[in-house]
Amino acid sequence: MAKTQPEPVRDPKADHLLTPQNCVLVLIDYQPEQYSTVTSSSREEITLNVVALCKLAQAYSIPVVLSTVAVGMGVNEGTVRNRLAEARKRLQVRLARRGSTRYRTARSLSYTVARAVMAKIHFIDESGETRIIDVENGPTVMEAAVRNAIPGIDAECGGACACGTCHVYVDEAWREKVGATSPMEEDMLNFGFDVRPNSRLSCQIKVSDELDGLVVTTPERQA
Repeated sequence: MAKTQPEPVRDPKADHLLTPQNCVLVLIDYQPEQYSTVTSSSREEITLNVVALCKLAQAYSIPVVLSTVAVGMGVNEGTVRNRLAEARKRLQVRLARRGSTRYRTARSLSYTVARAVMAKIHFIDESGETRIIDVENGPTVMEAAVRNAIPGIDAECGGACACGTCHVYVDEAWREKVGATSPMEEDMLNFGFDVRPNSRLSCQIKVSDELDGLVVTTPERQA
């Protein structure tokens, strides 16, 4: 019987087939300020396309490099990743200040009145631990989670529905009350981790009296 020869092992650095070992996705001169100069697409479309491209590269373990110029000279600001991190910090500071102001206002009211404008939100993590927070009407579930340091909610885009890192599972009893997803939210959920029929982006769920008792579960990880 003739012996079959094993296929030679490819050298990912020497052959011409693109692999994560011999290629990289580089977004050159990519700055949020450039959006205003583009008239062929909306800001939302550009953001979705860039996010989709980067997540596709990440799915295949291809390194992604965001590049810009003249940052040291002060002409341009840092790349999107830096801007997102800065935006998230600003959001946390703003929410903390807003929360402390509202807390002082609530303290001047009676306990019954304060409770009338608050809703309890239950956050369950992957281990089954439940954290319950009181949230006033108005902010989103994501904002409430960031303000109260709920683990499992990254919110990298600060609530712009442009990153999909505030993904949660809404308890079946609450799916109808939180409302339907928008087309933009559905697009971002396509890049989420372990997306299910009850998946939602918490930045798109606004807290109201009707959501008092809302139960959401965070996924094992964010995308």
